[in-house]
This record gives sequence, structure tokens and C-alpha cells, in this order.
Amino acid sequence: MYRANLVCLFISGVGVNNRDMANEKFGFMLIFWNMAGVPFTYGHATLFLANHPPSQYRWPIAYNLAVYALLLGSYYIWDTTNSQKNRFRAQMNGTLVLRKTFPQLPWQTVNNPKILHTKAGPLLADGWCTFPVP
Repeated sequence: MYRANLVCLFISGVGVNNRDMANEKFGFMLIFWNMAGVPFTYGHATLFLANHPPSQYRWPIAYNLAVYALLLGSYYIWDTTNSQKNRFRAQMNGTLVLRKTFPQLPWQTVNNPKILHTKAGPLLADGWCTFPVP
């Protein structure tokens, strides 16, 4: 398990940035959800599919395509937002290495980003971080 985590961190290129979870004491919550919540979620959906006939959960093709497009769009925003944040940190530290790992989505790096200078350090004020969260 430890070796698999190291491989994932090496391939993703954000292993150093993910260590802040342990420093912020967020690691326990993340590990607890991965060990308890994820199996419950997948198990619950599987039990529903196993105990109901397919006619009960058959949806129109247009609905399935809309949900799939929403899933892909959400993943794109999530992945590029995290990539912009991590690459901005690497740019500020002078350690940015552009890797050719999977997936390489467009708009993962913000060139000449707007920077908000604070007492705690520089903040990214460009890219997806431009849009406020309600």
C-alpha cells in the first residue's frame, strides 16, 4: 500500500503539495472517508442495482448523455483548478517541471498569472480562482 501511494504521488507530480494534508491534520478525515465512506457509497449503489429490475432504473439516452457531459465537465474543472493551484505554487518556488503524465488537459497552467500579495504569501488570482465560490 505504501509503495502504491508513492507511485501515485510520483506520477501525479503533486506529491509534495499533498503533504500539507498531514500538516493541517486533514489526513485523518481523508483516510476515514476512504476506508468507510467510499465502500459504503459503492456498496449501496450495487445493492440497489442488484435488488431492483433494470426496468426500474432505465433512463432515456438523452438523460444519460446529459449526466455524462456534466460528469466530464465537472472533472475538467476540478482537475484544471487543482493543476493551476499546484503549478502556481511550483512557479512561485521555482520548481515547476512540466511532466507528460496522464491526463494532460488544456488550461492547466496559467501564464503570467495575476498575483494577490498577502502577509501569508502570494495567492493565485487568475484562472479558475477568478470565479468566486458562493
